[in-house]
Amino acid sequence: CVSGGCWATAPYIYHSSKYASTPEHFLGPIVQPQDFNWFNLREIKNGCGRKVPTSLDVILLAAFDLFYKEYNPLGVWYRTITEVFLKPVGIDRLSLFSWNRSTVADIIARNPSLIDRDFVLPCDGENRCDHRPYPIINSAILGPEISAPFGLFHMSFTSLETTPLYIGSPPVHTVTYAPGPLVSETNRTDTKENRRSTMMLGGIVEPIAFGGRT
Repeated sequence: CVSGGCWATAPYIYHSSKYASTPEHFLGPIVQPQDFNWFNLREIKNGCGRKVPTSLDVILLAAFDLFYKEYNPLGVWYRTITEVFLKPVGIDRLSLFSWNRSTVADIIARNPSLIDRDFVLPCDGENRCDHRPYPIINSAILGPEISAPFGLFHMSFTSLETTPLYIGSPPVHTVTYAPGPLVSETNRTDTKENRRSTMMLGGIVEPIAFGGRT
């Protein structure tokens, strides 16, 4: 995920009306650069999105989970970002997301097993939600695990678009992943050459299917 983009966009689009009732409430007052000082930077009202990342220390929370709760690094990443940026504004990590109540009804009609799942929607699904734009959040796939670590000058990022209606990389293309040298070759039977892989990538799926098994 392109951090600044998705950490700001997702809470703005999907925050609960219980957290902030209007866009102006969530965004907070606009302060001109020449008017910044330690006092007004410290004063962030409840309901303002800027207050969210100041309430919990990302580094301390991640370190606590990693060393004391023994989560794996990927799990630590998911939990930390959820706890700091999403959960305070009413977005649960296990919630599904879509665009409005009509799109959710269509999803459930085709997937009845999801009838009891929670969906987060802009403006909590209210009909009038003109002030929140349709989000396209950018993220990237670095490559298959078997090819890691990747060569510094041969990285082949694949851009993903995450939206309320689809996730994926619209253009279909072929990518060859060139692995870099291993930090240690001890007990490794794979060579640099058999860690090289070529794959065809591209296509889009509904958000409810992203990350699922085929």
